[in-house]
Amino acid sequence: MDPVTHAASGALLMLALPRRPQTRWAVPLAALAAASPDIDTAFCWTPELFLALHRGVTHSLAYLPLFALLLALLARPLWRPQTPGRFSLAGCWILCAACLGLHLWLDAVTSYGTMLLLPFSHLRVRLNAVFIVDLLLVLPMLVLAVKAARAGQTPGRKPAGSRAALAGLVWLVAYPLASLAIGHLQAERFVQAELACGRQIERSVLLPDVLSPCFWRIVYEEREQEAKAEACTAERLLVKSQSLGPLGRRGSPAVYEALPAGTAQALRAQSTAAGSCLDFFVLPVVQPLPAQDRQGACLPDGCRAILVHDLRFGSGLAFATRIMAMRPNANVPFRLMLVLDGQNRLLQERIVFSDSRRDTGWRTPTLHPAPSLAAWLAGLE
Repeated sequence: MDPVTHAASGALLMLALPRRPQTRWAVPLAALAAASPDIDTAFCWTPELFLALHRGVTHSLAYLPLFALLLALLARPLWRPQTPGRFSLAGCWILCAACLGLHLWLDAVTSYGTMLLLPFSHLRVRLNAVFIVDLLLVLPMLVLAVKAARAGQTPGRKPAGSRAALAGLVWLVAYPLASLAIGHLQAERFVQAELACGRQIERSVLLPDVLSPCFWRIVYEEREQEAKAEACTAERLLVKSQSLGPLGRRGSPAVYEALPAGTAQALRAQSTAAGSCLDFFVLPVVQPLPAQDRQGACLPDGCRAILVHDLRFGSGLAFATRIMAMRPNANVPFRLMLVLDGQNRLLQERIVFSDSRRDTGWRTPTLHPAPSLAAWLAGLE
């Protein structure tokens, strides 16, 4: 979720309190506390660290109490003796923990994935309920936060301000839940209709699009028969991305080759970094590596260069696609580039994260040893 939505959630939480410290730092500190877990991006110098750390330990339920204590100690204006209506240190700790909880909730309802269970599990929790930037979510939050702040500055209006802020908090929980329910019904209806037409759908995931819950994208694996020779057919596993609009209206699907399970298994056995990327991808697809990305790669005779990625971070809406294409370094956001020989042996690899400009360059794949206790506690595999 974007920083503005996170900061707004913390501000709403502070403004919803019937009694809060009488300092100008109260609302800004709550907003900073709610946005603070994303400080992990400052330590993500490489693509591997980005996968391991972003939405990693700073977003973990196990570390939330400790992180909240650190934030409470830093938020001294809220509990120092000179502040009228001050919190106790314990009360400030509870507030910071609640701000962090709101951050984790807002990240978990997107499709990126949040590792809530670190260090015990690297499972990425993704509810796929709202788009990464959702104006229908954040604009009401901002309006209610401003209304609550103004009411709090007017004598006798503080309860009214608290009610407005409380309505904003209800919205940031109720809106994703309602969107999730609508999306579930859309996906169920789509899959049942396709199965009724005789299509062989293996797996599917419904993704929020811009302006969800009105618009969605469903990404699914489908087996298709391919004619090889006379009276001979073979099965192809495809990944298709299809837009779903209001009242179930559909767009034409975009079709990709699915990454074969055998190839994925072989890659995991040869490269720790490739395995981390595949754990991150949802229904990964494969295609020939574009010529401009082959520069610097060593391509012996009989080898092939491929690009592996997934389809989570696009849009099926034309205007949204045009806007996304205007951003710097616009490309598939997370790209795994590989050089394989005829036996699926991995010769070279390269990981590129376009938006963050992180690039490993072409290199020889390696398998990392088992992590130390310190690395395990930090969420590093």
